[in-house]
Amino acid sequence: MAAEEDEGSHTEFDPTVFHPSSVGYHPWLMLVNKLGLEDKSDLRGTFKTGELIHEYAQDALARKFDHIGYEEIETPVEFDEAGLTFTGHADVYDPETDIVYDIKSRGSWYHFDPPVDRHLDQLHTYMRGLDAQYGQVIYISKKDLEVRPWPEGAPFTFDEDRWSDIKQRCRQVRDAIID
Repeated sequence: MAAEEDEGSHTEFDPTVFHPSSVGYHPWLMLVNKLGLEDKSDLRGTFKTGELIHEYAQDALARKFDHIGYEEIETPVEFDEAGLTFTGHADVYDPETDIVYDIKSRGSWYHFDPPVDRHLDQLHTYMRGLDAQYGQVIYISKKDLEVRPWPEGAPFTFDEDRWSDIKQRCRQVRDAIID
């Protein structure tokens, strides 16, 4: 996979460009990640396991829902708003139900207390870029592949206030880099 070969695949020196996977962090950590200042080479095995679980879950969703094809898996998302560019790939987008699914793998259910705010921020970014009204995080255990969606049952609705907060943090990071 290209991301495996490119250690800086989420490094982005353009101050206006942000990856959805980083928008949920505190602005300082967003800056560190954006500029590639943190060494994550010791996490390659963990990332690879997560990638394999993502592929498994994406295939399972495509098999379960006839209307989800492989074009809805790893759906490209790129859009500009408020002087910022957001670019990434949503795990699964179901245009028929207008739901974006984000898949997250976990080592265990110990201290599991969803939702994780940064996961919701990432999902909101995909939802905004795809103009989707609904989202759901699919948590999967690495131990036994148990699935726990959040929220359980029905997905959540896009939150404009959360989106405003995300953009504000991104502008803060952009401005710090420019300064």
